[in-house]
Amino acid sequence: MGINHLAELNNAVELIIISISDSEIEGVLKAVNFGNAMVVHTAGSVPMQVMADAGVARYGVLYPLQTFSCTRSVSLAQVPLFIEAANPNDLQELKFLAKKISSTVTELDSQQRMLLHVAAVFACNFTNHMMTISASLLKNVNQDFELVKPLIQETFEKALAGDNPAEAQTGPAVRGDVVTVKKHMEALKNDTAFQQLYQLISENIMKK
Repeated sequence: MGINHLAELNNAVELIIISISDSEIEGVLKAVNFGNAMVVHTAGSVPMQVMADAGVARYGVLYPLQTFSCTRSVSLAQVPLFIEAANPNDLQELKFLAKKISSTVTELDSQQRMLLHVAAVFACNFTNHMMTISASLLKNVNQDFELVKPLIQETFEKALAGDNPAEAQTGPAVRGDVVTVKKHMEALKNDTAFQQLYQLISENIMKK
C-alpha cells in the first residue's frame, strides 16, 4: 500500500521510508505520528538516534551508496545498501527488504555510516568539483572540457582497476616535482582560491 500525503497515514502502513534533505528529517519526525509502522531514513550523515529522540517507536536506516540525479536512471540492484535498526526483528525485516532491492546489503552503525558518507563525498562530490574547476580553467583559455574527457576516463579506469587507487596516482606532486608545482602555483596567481586548493592537495599528495 502506498500513500501520497502524510495525512493519509493509517494503521495499515507497515513501512515508511523518509528520503528527503538531511536537514528536514528531524522536523518531519517530530511533526508526524507514525504509529507502529517501521520508519527508516536514507541519509548517510543522520544518526539513527534522531528517530528515538523524536519518539518514533520502530526505526532504522536504509542508506544507498550512490549519487542520484533526476536526469539519470540508476539500477538499484547494483547499489550497495547499508542498514541499521534499533530492534533485531526490525533489522531482519529491513535486511529482507534490502536484499529484494540490492545484491549488496551490509549492516553498519551510525558512526561507521558517517565515515562511509565522508568517503563517498571525497570519491564523488569532490572529484566532480575538481572536474568543474578543470572546465573553468579550460574556459579561461578558450578550450573545451571535451579535451580532458579521455584523461579523466583513463584516470578513473586505472583507479578502479585495483584495490589501491594510490597506485594509479600520477602528476608532479607524486613525483616530488617541486619546480613544476611552483610554476602551476604561479599560473594560478590571479585566482587565490584555486591556488590555495592546488597547494593543499599537492602537499597532501607529497606527504602520502
